Amino acid sequence: MENKNIDILNRLEVAFLERLKSEAEFVLEEMNLTESITTNKAFSLFQILIVMLVSVIGFLTSQLTYIDFYSFIIQACLIFGMSLCISIGLLLKIIYPTKTRLKGSIPRNILQSDIFDGSKYETENFLSNKIISLDNAILKNQSNQEKRIFFFKTSIWSFLIGLIVIICFGVYTIS
Repeated sequence: MENKNIDILNRLEVAFLERLKSEAEFVLEEMNLTESITTNKAFSLFQILIVMLVSVIGFLTSQLTYIDFYSFIIQACLIFGMSLCISIGLLLKIIYPTKTRLKGSIPRNILQSDIFDGSKYETENFLSNKIISLDNAILKNQSNQEKRIFFFKTSIWSFLIGLIVIICFGVYTIS
């Protein structure tokens, strides 16, 4: 949070600080809902791609005794398998994300002498500190969500590029 925003925050009354805190918590809840939706979509696509990869590996394994690397089918399976592996790797980064920030705070981080100093401004100090903490959490979660969406889109593009390469390769080989 910028210094001028912190100065404004320090001048606000308790009622407005509580409203501001509830707004920040609302935004964080919405971000968590969006993260959950992204994770569910990534997991669904992950399951589909795993089935496809197992099928490709099964086919290649069945052809192992008389494999011909110049065969169109084998080359297409290898290209498609690499595309699937890249997509699955990116989806794993979404399904198992980096650390996210939560709404709450650890008590040992809140119980500080500069917040609870016995003055009449303890509530204001506590709420201001909480709002700053929520602002930091929102920014961190927003950054994480942008990365996760980028990985999801890249995973889909990797899969589609693999399909397009196989189709073009097939058309070129057949003609």
